[in-house]
Amino acid sequence: MTKSASIFFITGLTLLLSSAPVSADTVTFAQFTEAGGGGNDFNFVSSTNSATFSSRNPKTGSSIVPVYFDFLSFAATDLPLDLQGPQAAQLTFSVTTTQNAVTFGNFFDQNLYSQSASGVPNYGTIKFTRDTPDHELGQTNLLTVSFWATAGGLDGIRKGQTATLSADNGQTDYVQFSSSYLNFDPQSDENLALSFTSATPCFTVYANVKSAKGGCTQTSSAVLNFLHSFTAAGTGTFASDPSPTSVFAVPEPGTNWLTLLGATGIGMLLLRRSRRSPVAEVSK
Repeated sequence: MTKSASIFFITGLTLLLSSAPVSADTVTFAQFTEAGGGGNDFNFVSSTNSATFSSRNPKTGSSIVPVYFDFLSFAATDLPLDLQGPQAAQLTFSVTTTQNAVTFGNFFDQNLYSQSASGVPNYGTIKFTRDTPDHELGQTNLLTVSFWATAGGLDGIRKGQTATLSADNGQTDYVQFSSSYLNFDPQSDENLALSFTSATPCFTVYANVKSAKGGCTQTSSAVLNFLHSFTAAGTGTFASDPSPTSVFAVPEPGTNWLTLLGATGIGMLLLRRSRRSPVAEVSK
């Protein structure tokens, strides 16, 4: 290989590698808050062998809850105007668990996981649907989440009225995102964090309680397998590493040229080698 060809190849390969994406910190790309006047839009129902945590509109009894949904951490040029800022949307949420609640000191942990008779996990779902299709693609799927949580789950203070729900596929949990407007790396670390307040009557494993200031008090020593049934208000965020990209995003100027330059350099090296004569190589 000539000196000039070597320089061209090394330069092209260096630029190609420098343009490749690298892992970064987890980025929060979306959040939601309750709309429609708010209220306790989440409902946990405990039974003997399982418990179900789901969305429920207290005004209508429907599983569809009005929310405001925001895409975060995107440049203004990456999303059309109708997908920027708070968007009116509908939330549906549901997950079933057969994992008993655990208490330790003043805290509790309620894992959220169940499986079918054949051992296949039953995935929980969270779905955010735009009230109206967007102007560009005519789609409505802001974000759909499949998840279960055995490392995360619902955690908080016993007899209190606040708790968090977390799940992270970098742990032993399962989280997978999909959206009409975002592309996710298949190998990305995806996680979610929901916060719940004003739990009624409270977060407890006692079967018989009564409401009290700041939570509740037990009226008997009977204990449940799962958390006591409750309602609560909620909000949440969603994150991934690497961060998702917008389907509307335009590639950075020069990225295609850098890729072409690197590929050209590699091609020149392979062509040069293929033209070498075996006899010439031996005679050196």
